[in-house]
Amino acid sequence: MLLNLEIIKGRFFSPGISTDATSSVVINEAAARKLGLDHPVGKRFRKEFGGAKEGEFVTIIGVVKDFHFQSLHQKIQPMILRPLIAGEAKFASVKIAGGNIKQTLHSIEKTWKNFTGNQPFEYSFLDDDFNSLYQAEQKLGKIFTIFSILSIVISCSGLFALACYATEQRTKEIGIRKVHGASVLNIIQLVTKEFTRWVVIAVVIASPIAWYVFDKWLQNFAYRVNIRIGIFLIAGIFALIVALLTVSYQSIKAAVANPVESLRYE
Repeated sequence: MLLNLEIIKGRFFSPGISTDATSSVVINEAAARKLGLDHPVGKRFRKEFGGAKEGEFVTIIGVVKDFHFQSLHQKIQPMILRPLIAGEAKFASVKIAGGNIKQTLHSIEKTWKNFTGNQPFEYSFLDDDFNSLYQAEQKLGKIFTIFSILSIVISCSGLFALACYATEQRTKEIGIRKVHGASVLNIIQLVTKEFTRWVVIAVVIASPIAWYVFDKWLQNFAYRVNIRIGIFLIAGIFALIVALLTVSYQSIKAAVANPVESLRYE
C-alpha cells in the first residue's frame, strides 16, 4: 500500500470485488474502540458519508493499525477509509522516487488534468506538511536558544564584574592570608566560594519554576515525555561550571599575586 498501512484484522480493498467500491470500509483501531467492537470485521453500520441514501449500510472488511494523520498535539482519532467514487476526488497521494522530481511532477500534472479536466494542479510534499504542523514549536525553540545564549553572556559578564569587584575589595585580606601560609588553592576557594553558593541558590529557586512552565507547555501535546530531575541536575552542574570558569581568572590572579604588593594596596 502507498502509506504502508498495517492491516491487523480482515483485509484491504480489492479491485476484483465489486462491493468494495460501494459498500465496504476499512477502519482504524481507534474507530473500532469508538464503536465498541471487539471483532469489527463483518459488522455493518449506517452509511453517513458520500451522498448516502436513507437506510444504506456499509460493511467493515478490515482494521488498520492506528497511525498519526494529525500532529502530536492530538490523540489518534477514529478514521474510516473507503474507495472514492468518480468525481469525488479532490486530491491524491502519490509516492515518487527521489530522482528527477521536476520531470515527475510534470508527468503527474498531465495525468491529473487528463482525469480532472480544468481542475488546477497543486501539490505539496508530505514531509513538508508534517513539518508545518510544528512551526510554532520550531520558532519557540529558536527563540529559547537565542534568549538562553543572551542570558548566559549577560550572566557571565555580571559574574566577571562581581568577581573583579570582590577581589579588589579583599586584596589586603588575601595578602594577609598568603603571609600566614594560605595556599593558592585556599585563595581560589575563598574567592569562588561565595559565587558558588549564590549559583546553587539560583538553581534551587529556578528549577521548580522551570519544571512548572515546561509541564504546562507539554500539556498541549497528547503524547509527552516525563520531565526528569536529572535534566535539572545537569543544567545546575552546567551553570556551576560556567560560573566557576567565569570567576576563575580573577581567582587565580588574586591567588598568585605577590602578598607584598597586596598589602601595599590602597
